[in-house]
Amino acid sequence: MSTTQDRQKQLQSLVRQLRSESEKENESAKADLAQAEEQGTPRAEAAHDQLIKLGLSEADLTQDKERAAEQQSNIEEISSQLSKDAPSRDFDPSRVDLTAGSVPEGVQVLTPAFSSVLSTPLHQTQALADAPASDWYYNNVEHNPWAWAQGAGSGIAGTGVGQTTVEVDFWYYFIPRDARFYGINPYTTYRGFYIVKSDDSWYDSHYARAVVSSHVNVYQYNWKGWNSVNELDVGNDNINVNQRFDTTRNHYYSALLGANDGAWILNRVQLWVYARGGSAYSKLDFGTGSGNYITAPYVYVS
Repeated sequence: MSTTQDRQKQLQSLVRQLRSESEKENESAKADLAQAEEQGTPRAEAAHDQLIKLGLSEADLTQDKERAAEQQSNIEEISSQLSKDAPSRDFDPSRVDLTAGSVPEGVQVLTPAFSSVLSTPLHQTQALADAPASDWYYNNVEHNPWAWAQGAGSGIAGTGVGQTTVEVDFWYYFIPRDARFYGINPYTTYRGFYIVKSDDSWYDSHYARAVVSSHVNVYQYNWKGWNSVNELDVGNDNINVNQRFDTTRNHYYSALLGANDGAWILNRVQLWVYARGGSAYSKLDFGTGSGNYITAPYVYVS
């Protein structure tokens, strides 16, 4: 029988392993952006010169400071309003304290033993991206992540790109009584909003996208494999949307587990925003205002 200290050491090892894998993926993405900018810049400049010859002016091809300031002011106003429109906390199903008598027979309710946030803002020259700092937490069931990206320039040939990835991980510990397949259902509540804007023209290549995705995996002796689904996916070259995202989603997962040996269940929420070109902006916000958050207080195992 493993001790609490043994479980913590195993968990820390698993967290470091996955974080190392994510950091390698992020370094690869950073290198891809740098290569795209290096190879795309001459093509974007050539396209710019050709468009001038076709009769377009510099004003047509460049987002002026006044227009950029107007867009930023508009985004701040929308963010302020949406952050205030969060549902009341007077009754929130995600905060109901479940007891053994309130769930069906044979179902176990698990609460998080550990959670963490890994943020990776990436951007090419002139583009921008940001997110909260990465951190680790014990016994934390709620997080307030946010991510945004602002594109730059024409966006032609993959230039002017900003993108941000945020991984919010909730870990649960489970000891199976029998060797069999188990049904695993994490429930995640989202209280937040998104803004996605892009004004593409025939002579440039602007695009914006925001994705919230859910990923579940289980470790007992080895990893059982990821299962993933997009909970929100909004994007286009011509788009101007801003809405709240207030919902509770469950993500069913099945795993064959051995008896009496502890297993770690990982419920990961990933935020990803992308913006290419000067008019493109993308934001996912579960942190601004007191009523915005992501929480995953329970996993049901049957």
